[in-house]
Amino acid sequence: LACTFECPDPEEKVKGSGVCAIDLGVENIAAIVSSKGDCWLYKGGVLKEKNQWYNKQLARLRSIAMKGHDTKEAAKMGLLNTKQMRRLHQKRDLFFHDAMHKISSRIVQECMDH
Repeated sequence: LACTFECPDPEEKVKGSGVCAIDLGVENIAAIVSSKGDCWLYKGGVLKEKNQWYNKQLARLRSIAMKGHDTKEAAKMGLLNTKQMRRLHQKRDLFFHDAMHKISSRIVQECMDH
């Protein structure tokens, strides 16, 4: 993924005209290097761990809900989308939304400061 921002007038100097490169990933959510030599690393271990926990809990709930039913039958009966599963999914979504917002805000602030 590459994102480039261009100035309308290349001759115009922008205050703090440094450049940053951001490498997005999974193990490390973001690795950032600035033209001034500053480096930042945002680890993704906690987010990865939380996602693995979610998948494990969802599998457990599906196993309980499908007991005695095949997949097609369970889907027709609505057993693959129970109230507990929806609540678990919402909790995961809110956690990730909050975490990614905090990380992105921090990245923008670091870039503005440097």
